[in-house]
Amino acid sequence: LVIGRLKQCQLAVRQVDGARIVEAERLEQGRMNILCEGESRFRIHRFTQSAPFWKGAVDFFDDDEHHSTKSLYEQVADLYRTVSDLSAKLSGSQPAELILPESSLDLSYMVSFVLDIDSEEKQKLLEVKSTAERLRMLVAHLTDTIHKLEQQRSLKDVVAKVRGNGDLGRPHKGN
Repeated sequence: LVIGRLKQCQLAVRQVDGARIVEAERLEQGRMNILCEGESRFRIHRFTQSAPFWKGAVDFFDDDEHHSTKSLYEQVADLYRTVSDLSAKLSGSQPAELILPESSLDLSYMVSFVLDIDSEEKQKLLEVKSTAERLRMLVAHLTDTIHKLEQQRSLKDVVAKVRGNGDLGRPHKGN
């Protein structure tokens, strides 16, 4: 592991391919919180130790790239921008200026990371070995997210109209 910035913490670190320590914090009873950042993709094919910490035998791999992903990149980027704009409108804030990664691979990981989906779906995205397939999956997730955000926006508009009605449907007194 390559040591990044550490919070006044001395570590005995051995070189490990595929990850680097970003931050480490000593806790009571000799424990530590260590934040690592992956630099290579790998699959654990067996664990070799579980105490005092986990070790495993891994296979490193790269995404399989046999197809052009340019059109999928554009589709995901456009859908992501739409999600960002709709989210800003719902929250009443200004849309953020998005700076998207230039590569399809990096875009697929970035959107997978920030997209509000359950952890099992995120894991499925992580396990896909094809950038094109990951982008196709993201198109479906982003389209679904847009649909949900549009429903929320419509509901918010209806609620605003009802609140603006004044009497909220109560009969008038008097007459």
